[in-house]
Amino acid sequence: MRKIQTYSLLLFAMFFISHSSGAQTSYSEFLSEDDIHRKAELGLELWNIYLRSDMDSVKVVAIELLMDASEKKDEFARAVGTRILGSHLFRSGKIDQGIEYMISSREYFERNEDYITSSEIYNEVGHALFLKGEFDEAIVSFRKSIQFGKKSTDPTAEFNGEMGMGRCYISRGDTSIGLGIINNYRRLSLEHGKYEAVADALATLAQVADDDGNVTLANQYYFRSLSASKKSKSKIHISHSYANMGILKFNNSDFDSSLYYFNASLKLRKELNNPKGIIEGYYNLGFFYASLEKYDLALENLITSRELASENGFLSDEIDAITDMIDVYSNISDSIKMNIVIGEKSILEKQLKNQKGLDDEIINSIDLNFKVKSDKTEREVNKGIGWKELTIGILILALAVFFWTERKRIN
Repeated sequence: MRKIQTYSLLLFAMFFISHSSGAQTSYSEFLSEDDIHRKAELGLELWNIYLRSDMDSVKVVAIELLMDASEKKDEFARAVGTRILGSHLFRSGKIDQGIEYMISSREYFERNEDYITSSEIYNEVGHALFLKGEFDEAIVSFRKSIQFGKKSTDPTAEFNGEMGMGRCYISRGDTSIGLGIINNYRRLSLEHGKYEAVADALATLAQVADDDGNVTLANQYYFRSLSASKKSKSKIHISHSYANMGILKFNNSDFDSSLYYFNASLKLRKELNNPKGIIEGYYNLGFFYASLEKYDLALENLITSRELASENGFLSDEIDAITDMIDVYSNISDSIKMNIVIGEKSILEKQLKNQKGLDDEIINSIDLNFKVKSDKTEREVNKGIGWKELTIGILILALAVFFWTERKRIN
């Protein structure tokens, strides 16, 4: 059975230190908005929400926005859509392509002297490079994020890149430098009341301590991280912190505490009506019970996780649940059910492969050459692929989004 992993909020939550979406934006509101600039702003708010819990919906928002931006020939909306799609790509494993899209959008915001957005994008590119193991290049990008942040009107943007930079230094062996940078990030975040960022910094310090074998210190940091999450009053963040505590306690063989935190996390996610989080919550409980050889309870939770994943269109999560169900059936020597779900898994894997192939076709049809000249009276597209050529690709996008929305419901 696969080892359960600690939730890493660091790549997802830290971008929101400069961003805050007031009232919750709905997808239907975004979809029905006629003003393209307002639609781009709503898209950013949805990106802010979905990035924490539903990466598939991030992609749908990006494609819808790019389609509308192409039709209305709006460069701002195209830049926003390209940025959102780049965020999705690098978190979905297509790191190089994600970097390409984010850099393309960043050029637009730099030309228009949007220092806050430029800072945020450099931060994201830094994290993408970090995932590739290119730590020196990532540090350069994080420094750029800080430089643009200093030019902006948002004081928090000045240190937004420090978390990623600290992780880079730790990963390349300069642990003392990295810890110093992360502690400074934590201090500044606390000064500005950014408790989610404080919680992320503490979680990173806990991971470093745990990797060094200092379980006592790791426990202290995780508890402080949970406390900071509660101060943020973000139920999503608190639910992730509970899940992390459950994993920590499980790895330390404190199974009663582990079960308590897993259930607490799932309860919050149900209150939020967050399908992705609920699916993961039931999966965590299934893993927990299977590891303790309580196979009836394991199957009960894994089957629930699978059913919810199927209902909500999360193919990868459904495959994850089935994979662990196969392990359980193997352990209880139920070869009949095991062979049934092995066959079902094979069918789902083919569907996922076909879906990814369609995604590639959609993404590759999107034009990245949208540099523009701006003056007081007009904007003209530079040499490159024009709007007519892009419109052909948009027809493909429209069909793809139609089939996608038919099989997936977005809250």
